[in-house]
Amino acid sequence: MSENEAVGGADRAGERLRAAREAAGLSLADIAARTRVTQRHLEAIEADDFGSLPSPTYSVGFARAYARAVGADEVVIAALVRGQLEGGLRARQESLDLAPADPARVPPRGLAWTGLILVLLLVGGYALWRSDWLARSAGSGTEIATAPAQPEPVSADGNEANDEESGDAPAAPAPIIRSIGPGGFLRQAPGEPAAPIPPAPPRRLVPARPSPEIAGKTSLLDLNDRICKWPIGHPGEPDFHFCGRPVNPGFPYCVDHCGQAYQAQLPRRDRRPPPPLPFGGARVR
Repeated sequence: MSENEAVGGADRAGERLRAAREAAGLSLADIAARTRVTQRHLEAIEADDFGSLPSPTYSVGFARAYARAVGADEVVIAALVRGQLEGGLRARQESLDLAPADPARVPPRGLAWTGLILVLLLVGGYALWRSDWLARSAGSGTEIATAPAQPEPVSADGNEANDEESGDAPAAPAPIIRSIGPGGFLRQAPGEPAAPIPPAPPRRLVPARPSPEIAGKTSLLDLNDRICKWPIGHPGEPDFHFCGRPVNPGFPYCVDHCGQAYQAQLPRRDRRPPPPLPFGGARVR
């Protein structure tokens, strides 16, 4: 007997489905062919052994398909299956709650006491070591604070020794030896402050003298919005320059060059064919 059979209630989904199948004169093989559910799953449904099915969702779905195949009410059958599943889960939870604890999982009492004693010993040892270290650090601090200052030496005539030293001439400063590296610069000694870097002399922007080829002509540096920007010549030639005449208002070129740059589009029927390409035209492969 499965765990679902232990749930109270005489009216079960499996019994209803079996009775409907027998009344229709069908076998489990016929139901399996109609519903495409394996025969072992149908046997589990009739035995109310829903725990052997893949999941509760499959259990309800298989039961509904079984009910449609035998002409039973699938809504009632699905409600009965859900009730049996909930009752089985509730009974299993109660059995787990009332089950006694496994003695193999409970540690012995002697082992628990031994662990507690070890923890107490470790805590006590750490506390003693900490207190000893604090006491030693406090003792060393008081010794340094209470150490008497040594008296300064006194000469035979009662004057202090530093009086004689004060009359001596000051010592001459030691000469600084510098190393000259390649190129004539002085290497900086370790710890010596770096000398300030002298400021660079101001640069005078002298305009470049134009070449004789473009003397008196408009170059690229002379362009502005008021003069014509029509290029004249090849950019690789030394006499390349721009038009430089006043522009036509609203256009970047003068009146003459606007006539060349902006030409009216002829109708397609009046257009001339393009000139032939050099070397006999395009190569056709």
